[in-house]
Amino acid sequence: MRVLVTLALLCSLAAGAWAKKPACGDATCPTKKERKEARKLYQAGVELAARGEEQGAYEKLQRATELDATRAEYFTAREMARQQVVAEHVERGNVLMAQKLPAAAAAELATALRMDPGNAFAAQRLGDAAAEQKPQVPPTLQIVEESRPVEVQPAKERHDFDFRGDSRQLWQQVAQAYRIGAQLDDSVTTRQVRMTVQGVDFATAADIAARLTKTFWVPLAANQILVAADTPEARRQLQPMGLHTFYVRNAGSPQELTEVLGILRNIFDIRYASLSPAQDTLTVRAPQATMQAVVRFLHYLPSGRPQVMLDVDVYEVNRSVLRSLGVGLPLQYTLFNVPSEARNLLSSGSGQDLINQLIASGAINQGNVSGVEALIAQFLSGQTSIFSQPFATFGGGTTLSGLVVPPASLTASLNQSSFRSLTHITLRAGDNEPATLHIGSRYPILNATFAPIYNTPAIAQVLGNQSYQAAFPSFTYEDLGLTFKSTPQIHGDEAVTLNTELSVKQLTGQSVNGVPVLSNREYKGAIRVPNGSTAIMIGAVSESETRGLTGPPFLSLIPGVRNFVSTTNRNKSENELLITITPHIVRGYDARDEGEIVVPSGGQ
Repeated sequence: MRVLVTLALLCSLAAGAWAKKPACGDATCPTKKERKEARKLYQAGVELAARGEEQGAYEKLQRATELDATRAEYFTAREMARQQVVAEHVERGNVLMAQKLPAAAAAELATALRMDPGNAFAAQRLGDAAAEQKPQVPPTLQIVEESRPVEVQPAKERHDFDFRGDSRQLWQQVAQAYRIGAQLDDSVTTRQVRMTVQGVDFATAADIAARLTKTFWVPLAANQILVAADTPEARRQLQPMGLHTFYVRNAGSPQELTEVLGILRNIFDIRYASLSPAQDTLTVRAPQATMQAVVRFLHYLPSGRPQVMLDVDVYEVNRSVLRSLGVGLPLQYTLFNVPSEARNLLSSGSGQDLINQLIASGAINQGNVSGVEALIAQFLSGQTSIFSQPFATFGGGTTLSGLVVPPASLTASLNQSSFRSLTHITLRAGDNEPATLHIGSRYPILNATFAPIYNTPAIAQVLGNQSYQAAFPSFTYEDLGLTFKSTPQIHGDEAVTLNTELSVKQLTGQSVNGVPVLSNREYKGAIRVPNGSTAIMIGAVSESETRGLTGPPFLSLIPGVRNFVSTTNRNKSENELLITITPHIVRGYDARDEGEIVVPSGGQ
């Protein structure tokens, strides 16, 4: 509020510096009277804003901008007041939403959205308020269509009966007493019965007569009934049937509708029923008594399969260090006889030609033996000869020997790598329904190829003109990467049992007979996790270290000397794998009220 007042005052002070000569055309330029009126409205709006009356301030500032559209401070103050008014409407709308008054909240939010059409939050809250005003679908299964049964309407009187005689006459007497007609089926047998009761209504009298005569009755009209022998076949043909169409709310799939229908057939022996998966409806035709039981059963049936949201995190860390440090001394030496090697060298054509060139040039003579050796080694440095490498001589005469000295090397290398991976998986699954997720690729592995085992003129011809097409090879696909499969079992709203399978497959870079070798890490198990709690499914740590020492024997084992005469190799790798899972029950088993269920009544 202070910021609004301060800005408004600053705008008011700065207005006179540039507004004396408005930049507008003659057609849009306000008159002197309009500018004066706009100035008064602007000052009044600023004063109202300072007192916290944002609605009144906005109305006056809006009028000021309409009278004089050349003053930027008018528009600035108006926009600031408008945003404040919009914020107040949104805040009141949120309060009314919390008080469960969606209609009043929608009015406030609609006003805010009308003043600020680009306000996304006001639009979202208005949609929430409109959704709460819509009639809610009841959590139970809803009857969307039904057939009303025929109901008999006997007299509301009570009568006494003292009857002894034929069963067919008993029914005629009972029907006549309550002023309705009775039509007897041919299946009703004649037998002698006796019925003595006092002060009974039609329902009681008809029930006693049915028990005595082993019959049952069904209504034909409001004043007409049909009596038939109580046999399963007769009841199946004559008993009144009801037709109900149920809307199955939250039916996840046609399979769930089929399961509900199978349950009704097995429990209630329903013969006539049909499904409409497109509309999620179930139509049942059954006797009225059975229909009442079906309605009660479906009422207490859960409205939808429980569902759970699974948050799976896979952490993987791989570290490797390869270090090589030291001095590489030669471990193999070559010992040779100098005169023998020299004769072998001179016996070759190239060696003799070289000697003749040196003698002709005067570079050597018979007394310069050491010079001859040096020059031979120098000129033959590029040849494949024992003299092409440095060597040392010892001895003399025919025993003059040479020892080839291979070069030494200094090694200092470090190769370090680190790999960190975090995979976050979110899955939604139903109760006892497997949920599978694969992250990776499908790698083809060749199983078999085809080639002709013998040659024929036809094969030779197609090979010659390069038109031969080999048969398509046989191969299979392997899922590389992460494969996660979990089947949850929800226990109310408290815990979830997870039957989980997890596998990680990768290429190792090796092959056997051309078939690549795969590395596979699998986990299978069942755990029970409280709702909202995190459980560690897999926690694996593997560490390996390899050390190598290369150098001359004995000297490489002496501490202190080892670093100057040998090379030390060290290879260390660490692998860590951690998999956690957190279940969140988003829909559990709903509880039903044990209230009275109103079902249309039918005949006896």
